[in-house]
Amino acid sequence: MAYNYLSRWSGTLGVCAIVAIIRPAHAEPRAVVELFTSQGCSSCPPADQIIGDLAKDPSVIALSLPIDYWDYLGWKDTLADSRFSARQKAYSQMRGEREVYTPQVVVNGSAHVIGSDRRGIESAIDDTKKADGVMSVPVSMTLAGKQINISVAASSKGPATGHGEVWICSISKAVPITIGRGENRGREITYHNWCATCSR
Repeated sequence: MAYNYLSRWSGTLGVCAIVAIIRPAHAEPRAVVELFTSQGCSSCPPADQIIGDLAKDPSVIALSLPIDYWDYLGWKDTLADSRFSARQKAYSQMRGEREVYTPQVVVNGSAHVIGSDRRGIESAIDDTKKADGVMSVPVSMTLAGKQINISVAASSKGPATGHGEVWICSISKAVPITIGRGENRGREITYHNWCATCSR
């Protein structure tokens, strides 16, 4: 399964849009839910399971973005990417905060919630989808042989100025990992919708 993941920043609001490449669209996405997680974090497995549950909802784009800043705790995360750590820190800076944590969920590029708080995540989805500009970036896609052409037009909602960024990611639906050391030693954890490769 693969998605093109596009994020457009404008002011203090991250505006997100998704183009599904393989899975047929059953409903317009109501939320992008990004989980910043780590194999070395003992608090993260419940959040990883919640992302697995949300990944079954066709109206939610649930993504696992493993970070690398806990690698010193005794286990190097085998799925981590420093770009995910930088992305999480960018969200924090956008909110005017200095700290990041795991497990952390960012909903629709704006609200952050403890990743194991299922009720808080659902509440953030409901709150952020009402915000002007969320999930409103016009995206079109065409296929030409083996080439995928994606066009991202200016949004008709929200501010017309600001920095834009497009991420294109391939997604691994479920990746089971047996953790050999650290806080989760001996556990097998499945990471759902892991961003296996990303470019921007």
